[in-house]
Amino acid sequence: MARKFSLQAYVPAHVSDWVTAEAARCQTSRSEWVGSMLTDLYGGQELRTASQKQMDLMARRLVWLSVAVDGLLADSRDPGLREQVHAAYYRKLKRMASGESE
Repeated sequence: MARKFSLQAYVPAHVSDWVTAEAARCQTSRSEWVGSMLTDLYGGQELRTASQKQMDLMARRLVWLSVAVDGLLADSRDPGLREQVHAAYYRKLKRMASGESE
């Protein structure tokens, strides 16, 4: 069994009442309820950090793909293809901004 350590905090009366009510609703002590909230919050922080790293990686990949596709379009045999794709992209952005579905 893991050793438990005391942690004390001073909170306003309404926060104390809220913790007491929530602990009673969960049929646990205030100490256990606060401990589980802190554990969940800390675990959630790890998930948020991992999610942010994944989002950053996806953003970098999307930039790379955009540049690569634009380079291929610029080198296409059809000189108007790049402009056509850009026009279609801007039309799609306008539809998305106005809330239109596909």
